[in-house]
Amino acid sequence: MSVRSLIRSPLSLLRMFAVTHADEDRLREGRALSATDLELRRILTSGGDDRIELIPETGLNKYWLDPLQFDGILNRGSCTCSTLNPESYRHLVNFHDQAQAQDVANMRRAHRQRIKRLLNFPGEDLFEVIFAPSGSDLTYLPLLFARGVYGRRKILNLVSCPEELGSGSIKGTQGQLFMRKNQFGEPVTHGKQIVDGEIETRFFSARDASGRIADHRQALMEVLKERGSTKILHLVYGSKSGIEDNLELIDHVDDQSLVVVDMCQFRNRLKLTNRLLQKGCCVMITGSKFYQSPPFCGAMLVPHALLQRLQPQEVRDSGIDLAKIFSQHDVSHDLVELIPSLRPYNNMGLTYRWECALFEMEKINQLGAETIDQAISEWNSLVVEFMKKSSWFELMPQQEQTNSTIISFQVRSRDGTFLADERLRTFYRSAVLQEIGDDFKYMYVGQPVCYGARSFLRLAIGSYDLRKEILRNFSFQQDAQLLLHLEKHASTFS
Repeated sequence: MSVRSLIRSPLSLLRMFAVTHADEDRLREGRALSATDLELRRILTSGGDDRIELIPETGLNKYWLDPLQFDGILNRGSCTCSTLNPESYRHLVNFHDQAQAQDVANMRRAHRQRIKRLLNFPGEDLFEVIFAPSGSDLTYLPLLFARGVYGRRKILNLVSCPEELGSGSIKGTQGQLFMRKNQFGEPVTHGKQIVDGEIETRFFSARDASGRIADHRQALMEVLKERGSTKILHLVYGSKSGIEDNLELIDHVDDQSLVVVDMCQFRNRLKLTNRLLQKGCCVMITGSKFYQSPPFCGAMLVPHALLQRLQPQEVRDSGIDLAKIFSQHDVSHDLVELIPSLRPYNNMGLTYRWECALFEMEKINQLGAETIDQAISEWNSLVVEFMKKSSWFELMPQQEQTNSTIISFQVRSRDGTFLADERLRTFYRSAVLQEIGDDFKYMYVGQPVCYGARSFLRLAIGSYDLRKEILRNFSFQQDAQLLLHLEKHASTFS
């Protein structure tokens, strides 16, 4: 499969999901928005690339959601996109009132400190925080670090699970612009190369043709032995379907290599994050997946030890144009000095989205790990058992080896074959736009992921929804209803 075929553009998705007259009433529904709501919507859908914009034909973003329309939606797609919820909405209204008297630089400094308090062990300060409008934007930073430490040698990128990373990561790792508009609201040329010099990128697919998780450990170890280039090893710990790479590979890199671990789902323990930082790895996180902030809000955790190795002249001569990607407020003070082309842009949208994420991170951090693990286990067991008994669904192979908060499955058609990608996308669209009733009006699940000629859907539970279920003593009644609705929809889909 070609790299180009891995990613669908928003325009192609819109054409595939052309809105019918029957859909229009659904798309225009929702609670009445106040003047403050409209301002929040404007801010939350600004300061990023075209993926977060509301599409005029639908009034929704490319994920079929409006961040301010959350009443009556049961969200089990937090691995892709989330709306606000009643708690984060109330918090953001209060934050909005206070934010008018503050500047972005101060708010970002406060956010950095909150992330450090949440992720460092007591008494430690292992990393610096670099913000980005999305996880995909973060993929340009390792290229800068590689040049800043090792100079302008050839860069060899080794990228695991490309089909299950953020939609811009493939172009980003190759030094190409993945967006058509940047955080500054400026049009940019999609696919334009912003890195001078030689870059080679090798992709290692997430799954084989049968859907089984591919084991590339030996192949990657062989490539890591190659000489003559600066290697950047991109591992993923929690892909779209929850795949977790073998992190033992980190111990096989040499002193001419960098390791980046994509944890953008951010469904992992603090201990693992710290262990990776102690080993010198850069760690990519987002607040818009497990922690259910509206999209997108990314951050790179960069070990202080790596930043200290950067050679100022090598950074300045890196041949990497980041001025259209990052602002001065995104990066640490040291990097502002090294990259004078960065602008002091006040990205309120990114600031508000990170405020939502940090609010949720701090909320769930108050609960004990045992309670959270029990809730995840109960939810996982309910969904997996239902899938195993259903004649319409098939769990993806090796589901037990993936993160427990994500469950991936294929959907059968009436003739018993699995729905191929285009048909599954039609199924997905009709399922999330269909009114359900009962305890919730609409459901939302993770969008289809294509591998080879096949495709699968995902159910993913996030932090806010886990907290709700803990208060309900793990009833998961709404999840049972969602599963029954999905099954009914599959049985009638044609």
